[in-house]
Amino acid sequence: MRVVVGLGNPERRYAHTRHNLGWRVVDGLVLRLGLAAAPDLRHSLVWEGQSTGHRVLAVKPVTYMNRSGLAVAELTRRFEFDLGTELLVVCDDVNLPLGSCRARKEFSSGGHNGLRSIEESVGSQAFPRLRLGVADAGLGQTPLEDYVLEDFPADCRPAVEELIAYAVEGCATWIAEGIEALIARFNRRTDP
Repeated sequence: MRVVVGLGNPERRYAHTRHNLGWRVVDGLVLRLGLAAAPDLRHSLVWEGQSTGHRVLAVKPVTYMNRSGLAVAELTRRFEFDLGTELLVVCDDVNLPLGSCRARKEFSSGGHNGLRSIEESVGSQAFPRLRLGVADAGLGQTPLEDYVLEDFPADCRPAVEELIAYAVEGCATWIAEGIEALIARFNRRTDP
């Protein structure tokens, strides 16, 4: 099994915000792999299918970012999978320049409330994550909690679309080949 969880917020007004990159990657992955809508869980929207011999779940928590752990905990109760090898969490990262990707086998939340919620809910930091850089020239001009809930400026949108496509390919690589391949081929840092 492979479970890709894209973090974000469920309301339409958040659809194109920095914090919703994880949701947008899941949307792209669903299209890329031709996944079908599955019965939703209490805390998540779910798509399901097969890819490279693996059962794949693509998941968008509907708990809001700061309570993402509720959704992942529900997944662990409903489905049998290994957190360390069969779960990939995709999220935004204000500590990386826009367009950057950083995959890790395990790491601290780095101050990301969605990751912190997951760590607290599953009692571990030992799950892979793909962090997507969202820091642009607007960082520092508004409080951080407002910045992540703002839409990307128009001049950043081409870079955002490219980043989403890159992350979708990274997720497909992780599904087929695992975290080492994702780290080796998709970690990148862009210049601000």
